[in-house]
Formats: sequence, structure tokens, C-alpha cells
Amino acid sequence: MNDLDRAISDMKRGPSAQPELYRRLSEGELWTIIPRRPAIEEVQFDFSQETELPLVALPHGKRKVIAVYSSEERLMEGLSRGKAPPETYAALAVPANVLLEAISRAGLDAAVNYFCQTTGQVIVPPDILRGLADGSALKPAKVTGKRPEVREWLKVVSPADYPTRMLQPLFELFKQDRSFRAAWIFEVPKTAPTTESGRHFKVLVLMDPRNDAIYHDVEVVLDAVPKDGNVISGGLLNEKDRRAIERTFGVAEPFFMAVDYERPAGKTK
Repeated sequence: MNDLDRAISDMKRGPSAQPELYRRLSEGELWTIIPRRPAIEEVQFDFSQETELPLVALPHGKRKVIAVYSSEERLMEGLSRGKAPPETYAALAVPANVLLEAISRAGLDAAVNYFCQTTGQVIVPPDILRGLADGSALKPAKVTGKRPEVREWLKVVSPADYPTRMLQPLFELFKQDRSFRAAWIFEVPKTAPTTESGRHFKVLVLMDPRNDAIYHDVEVVLDAVPKDGNVISGGLLNEKDRRAIERTFGVAEPFFMAVDYERPAGKTK
């Protein structure tokens, strides 16, 4: 198994593995299938970003997808398990950014390691494919780290009311990097809900040292977690503002705290 295979397999544990999947999917070459034609070995592609590839749309439930593979080995496994008719398709290795851009232009999902039992398969939608192709999906957003006015506009959420399906992938992500020191969940009462019963949750993250590239993984996971009709967004606490950190600990217990983190000695809840 290569790095992309491992990233796909790790998706079985949930959205916390999504940032690594995106990184690996955008690297190097990917494999896909094209219609087999006479003397297929002589077909040449210039593989520019505008290359028109003869993509093969395959069924996935009620929709069509483009099969993408991490290697020629996975491609052959997918064809075998999918019972593809002999001599129907040829394998083609394509630079990752070119293939992802071509699939996004077609407006179709990519089925990564389609029909592969070894790793399982992952469906990636066109908007993410486009962002991976041009690199924008991997660029960290600009975050201000401004002190949140916790007491004025955020409502404390009782542990009994935690949106567990949202928080569990974040908890798993925070355990993977020691720069994540603590995280809290609050509710924004005045935000319009997406459904009649929907709520807007805000995750506040304490990082030390702050790393915008690593925090970008939080944004990726926030986008991927099950919403159940709710909204969830994130923000950073200023790691240098001790008073803000003490105040945050004073109004609510974090749902995550690193085992080696010493909480401030000021007033706590």
C-alpha cells in the first residue's frame, strides 16, 4: 500500500482523516481508465491543465462517477472486482492536478480506488477536486486570532447537549498534533438556523504554537463532519492572551485538552 492507499483506508475512522486524504490525492500521479482503442500504447497526451481526457463515466448508485486509482495495482483490482469486460478499458497514469481538474470540469464525482476491497473507496465531489487541482483547497485561510467576546455572544453548551457526531472527528484530529492544546464548543444564539431546529455551534481552538497550515486541517474537518441540520464554524484563541484563555476556562470546560497542557491558574468554572 502507498501513502494514498493508507489515507483512503484511514477514512474508515471518519472525517478526521480527510485532510491527509486531500494532501495525498493531490500529489504525484493518479491512475484512471480510458476506452481501449487500437494501438492504445501509441496514444499521446500532453497533460496540460486543459487536456481533454477520454474519461469513462461509471455507475455509482443513481449517479455517474469517474474511477481514480492510487496505483496500477489498485486499478487492476478495481477492474477485476467490478467485473469489467475484457479488452474494454486501458490504464492511464495522469498527473494528479490534470486528472482532478478534468474530472471537475466534467461536473462529476471522483470515486477514488473504485471497487477496491483492499482500501475501500472514497467519493470526492467536483468542487473539492477543483480546489485540489489548483491548490486552493490545501491553502490555509487567514485567521486573526482575535480575542472572542465569550461572555457577550457565545452561549455555553452543556456536555449533555454536545453535538457528538460533529465533535468526535475534531477530537480525533486534535490528538494527532501537540500544537492543539484545548478546544471548546459554544452556541451562537443569534445566528439564523439552516432548519427550524438547527443550531449554530462555534468551536474555539487554542493552539501553541499557532500554525495556520495545521489549523487549516480543522477547517477541512469542520466542513466534512455530519451537520444534522446544524451549522458549525471555528475560530482561534490568541495563545498569547492569557486573560482570554483564563476567561474561556472560567466559563466552560473544554471538550478537548492535551494531556500535557497545564491549564491557567486563574479563575476557572
